[in-house]
Amino acid sequence: MLDFVINRKIKKLAAHKKGKKHFQDLNAIRSVFVLFESSGYSEAEWFINHLEKLGKNVSACGYVGKNDPDTYSQPFCRMIKDKIDVDRWKMPSESIIRELSAGSYDAVIDLTLENNKTIQYLLLTVDSPFKVGLRKNDAPLYDMTLSINHEDKDNPLTVRYLGEQILYYLQTIHSV
Repeated sequence: MLDFVINRKIKKLAAHKKGKKHFQDLNAIRSVFVLFESSGYSEAEWFINHLEKLGKNVSACGYVGKNDPDTYSQPFCRMIKDKIDVDRWKMPSESIIRELSAGSYDAVIDLTLENNKTIQYLLLTVDSPFKVGLRKNDAPLYDMTLSINHEDKDNPLTVRYLGEQILYYLQTIHSV
């Protein structure tokens, strides 16, 4: 029942943001906003550092679940804490939304592996013409979606592997 509120808001935002897909290659991207969950913090940090080595201006936002340790403090990153910055309907606070929607980025990259509704809502509020992420459902959230079969229990999908795949495809495509 609680998902109903955020699902409706995500659907409304996604419908409002629909438009022409705007693909960019890695060379054309200057500023990047990265979204991730705290469970993949170290791998997301690797990805962010890699983008910075490529000369990209990177900002990031991590989601700390209610059972996750809150031991993250990096200057490049805004951590959003469940039950503190997020209400019971999984909606981020107005101050978080204002803070994240104040910036503009060439690309938003979603490194979440799970269907995190709060991150999906934030993804849609960040100003960017190009959004990239893993396909988790049929919601039209991204301009470029990666479909990766990660059903293999012996070799589960990791944030690092997802990041490597995103980098590969961004280097492969050519801006029009």
